[in-house]
Amino acid sequence: MKHVRRFLLTISTLLIFQHFSQAAADNQYITVNLPEAVIQNSLTHILPLTLDAATINTEGTITIEEVSDLRLTDQHISAQIKLQGNDLIVKTRVADQAIRLQLGSASANFDCDADLRYSVSQQTLYIRPRPRNKEAEDALREGDIGAALLMLLNGREFPIALHDIKPIIAEASDKTITIQTRIADISSVPGTLRLKLFPVISTKP
Repeated sequence: MKHVRRFLLTISTLLIFQHFSQAAADNQYITVNLPEAVIQNSLTHILPLTLDAATINTEGTITIEEVSDLRLTDQHISAQIKLQGNDLIVKTRVADQAIRLQLGSASANFDCDADLRYSVSQQTLYIRPRPRNKEAEDALREGDIGAALLMLLNGREFPIALHDIKPIIAEASDKTITIQTRIADISSVPGTLRLKLFPVISTKP
């Protein structure tokens, strides 16, 4: 997730000056809007992205190979996801029997929704994928090992830490102006990912 974190921090820093005028006297927040097309294009440079899939019910790694047809709505993201799993072991129950499946390597391509949740105290964005149209348990019963990869994603929250945005430093006459920001909120609206930043401005000498 560090590549995603770096992408969000870099984009927000580059756009701060552009949006700084939006902070009115009675509203000290800066709003940065990232169109879904910008995010989609950036994902092509970030991917593939490998995640540790270890939980009490699973072992192995998942690689997100491709994200396409990205759509942003109110606090949700939808997309077409291509996954590759390696060294996979799934522990589950089918018909009240405990099963430990050694899948090895498998791949899947499916539609996915994701919920967004931002914790301002932790400065962390949480993404919870929710694959559509296919339950992992049903996939196992049908012998669809590739679709069983969904068990490694479904219902889990993946954190993206967003601490320490680098300050913007500018020279004006004989003064140095420093703008430090803290992310107050991250949300999605139709077509846009919206970052709300709280600026702290200082000058010297």
